[in-house]
Amino acid sequence: MNVQEECQILAEALSDKFPTGWPVFIHWHEELTCYHEGERIPIYADCTRIKKGIRIRMSRKKCRQKRVAFETLIHEYAHAMEWKGRRWEHHPANLDGERDHTPAFWAQYGELYEWFFHQGGRQTLEIGQ
Repeated sequence: MNVQEECQILAEALSDKFPTGWPVFIHWHEELTCYHEGERIPIYADCTRIKKGIRIRMSRKKCRQKRVAFETLIHEYAHAMEWKGRRWEHHPANLDGERDHTPAFWAQYGELYEWFFHQGGRQTLEIGQ
Protein backbone atom coordinates (compact mmCIF):
# COMPACT_ATOMS: atom_id res chain seq x y z
CA MET A 1 0.00 0.00 0.00
CA ASN A 2 1.15 3.54 -0.61
CA VAL A 3 1.28 6.31 1.98
CA GLN A 4 -2.06 7.80 0.90
CA GLU A 5 -3.88 4.48 1.21
CA GLU A 6 -2.36 3.82 4.63
CA CYS A 7 -3.29 7.33 5.81
CA GLN A 8 -6.87 6.68 4.73
CA ILE A 9 -6.91 3.51 6.84
CA LEU A 10 -5.50 5.48 9.78
CA ALA A 11 -8.08 8.28 9.32
CA GLU A 12 -10.94 5.77 9.33
CA ALA A 13 -9.58 4.08 12.45
CA LEU A 14 -9.17 7.43 14.19
CA SER A 15 -12.76 8.34 13.27
CA ASP A 16 -14.01 5.05 14.73
CA LYS A 17 -11.97 5.19 17.95
CA PHE A 18 -11.94 8.98 18.48
CA PRO A 19 -15.07 10.42 16.81
CA THR A 20 -15.11 14.15 16.07
CA GLY A 21 -18.86 14.50 15.65
CA TRP A 22 -18.26 15.39 11.99
CA PRO A 23 -17.22 13.39 8.92
CA VAL A 24 -13.47 13.81 8.28
CA PHE A 25 -12.24 14.02 4.68
CA ILE A 26 -8.60 13.64 3.64
CA HIS A 27 -7.53 15.55 0.52
CA TRP A 28 -4.04 15.19 -0.95
CA HIS A 29 -2.29 18.04 -2.77
CA GLU A 30 1.10 18.00 -4.43
CA GLU A 31 2.17 20.96 -2.29
CA LEU A 32 0.51 23.17 0.33
CA THR A 33 1.56 26.62 1.42
CA CYS A 34 0.40 29.28 3.83
CA TYR A 35 1.31 32.87 4.52
CA HIS A 36 3.45 33.53 7.56
CA GLU A 37 4.65 37.04 8.33
CA GLY A 38 3.92 38.09 4.74
CA GLU A 39 5.86 35.20 3.22
CA ARG A 40 4.51 32.10 1.51
CA ILE A 41 5.92 28.95 3.15
CA PRO A 42 5.38 25.23 2.47
CA ILE A 43 3.40 23.29 5.07
CA TYR A 44 2.76 19.61 5.76
CA ALA A 45 -1.00 19.84 6.19
CA ASP A 46 -3.92 21.85 7.51
CA CYS A 47 -7.32 21.18 9.02
CA THR A 48 -10.45 23.18 8.20
CA ARG A 49 -14.09 22.95 9.23
CA ILE A 50 -16.19 22.86 6.06
CA LYS A 51 -19.95 22.78 5.62
CA LYS A 52 -20.23 18.98 5.41
CA GLY A 53 -17.55 18.08 7.96
CA ILE A 54 -13.82 18.52 8.51
CA ARG A 55 -11.26 18.60 5.72
CA ILE A 56 -7.64 17.64 6.32
CA ARG A 57 -5.38 18.62 3.43
CA MET A 58 -2.05 16.80 3.22
CA SER A 59 1.02 17.66 1.14
CA ARG A 60 2.35 14.82 -1.02
CA LYS A 61 5.69 16.63 -1.25
CA LYS A 62 6.16 17.00 2.53
CA CYS A 63 4.49 13.70 3.56
CA ARG A 64 6.28 11.19 1.33
CA GLN A 65 7.59 9.07 4.21
CA LYS A 66 4.97 7.05 6.06
CA ARG A 67 6.12 8.01 9.56
CA VAL A 68 5.97 11.71 8.66
CA ALA A 69 2.55 11.28 7.05
CA PHE A 70 1.16 9.38 10.07
CA GLU A 71 2.46 11.95 12.55
CA THR A 72 1.10 14.78 10.40
CA LEU A 73 -2.31 13.15 10.07
CA ILE A 74 -2.46 12.54 13.83
CA HIS A 75 -1.53 16.19 14.41
CA GLU A 76 -4.29 17.43 12.12
CA TYR A 77 -6.79 14.94 13.52
CA ALA A 78 -6.09 16.36 17.00
CA HIS A 79 -7.18 19.73 15.57
CA ALA A 80 -10.30 18.05 14.17
CA MET A 81 -11.05 16.67 17.65
CA GLU A 82 -11.23 20.23 18.95
CA TRP A 83 -14.38 20.81 16.91
CA LYS A 84 -16.27 17.89 18.53
CA GLY A 85 -19.52 19.02 16.92
CA ARG A 86 -18.89 22.75 17.42
CA ARG A 87 -19.71 25.37 14.84
CA TRP A 88 -16.67 26.91 13.13
CA GLU A 89 -16.80 30.15 15.08
CA HIS A 90 -16.74 28.17 18.34
CA HIS A 91 -13.43 26.44 17.59
CA PRO A 92 -10.88 27.08 20.36
CA ALA A 93 -8.45 28.75 17.93
CA ASN A 94 -11.08 31.33 17.06
CA LEU A 95 -11.93 31.95 20.71
CA ASP A 96 -8.31 32.35 21.79
CA GLY A 97 -6.85 34.83 19.31
CA GLU A 98 -5.89 32.21 16.73
CA ARG A 99 -3.87 30.21 19.24
CA ASP A 100 -4.33 26.76 17.72
CA HIS A 101 -1.86 24.72 19.77
CA THR A 102 -3.35 24.96 23.23
CA PRO A 103 -2.49 22.63 26.12
CA ALA A 104 -5.76 20.79 25.39
CA PHE A 105 -4.64 20.28 21.78
CA TRP A 106 -1.30 18.79 22.89
CA ALA A 107 -3.06 16.49 25.35
CA GLN A 108 -5.33 15.23 22.56
CA TYR A 109 -2.39 14.84 20.18
CA GLY A 110 -0.51 12.85 22.82
CA GLU A 111 -3.46 10.48 23.31
CA LEU A 112 -3.76 9.82 19.56
CA TYR A 113 0.00 9.46 19.14
CA GLU A 114 0.29 7.03 22.06
CA TRP A 115 -2.60 4.91 20.77
CA PHE A 116 -1.10 4.62 17.29
CA PHE A 117 2.63 4.30 18.00
CA HIS A 118 2.79 2.77 21.49
CA GLN A 119 -0.50 1.06 22.31
CA GLY A 120 -0.85 -1.20 19.29
CA GLY A 121 -2.84 0.97 16.90
CA ARG A 122 -0.31 0.64 14.09
CA GLN A 123 0.05 -3.11 14.56
CA THR A 124 -3.72 -3.62 14.70
CA LEU A 125 -4.19 -1.70 11.45
CA GLU A 126 -1.17 -3.46 9.89
CA ILE A 127 0.16 -0.26 8.35
CA GLY A 128 3.53 1.45 8.40
CA GLN A 129 5.40 -1.83 8.52
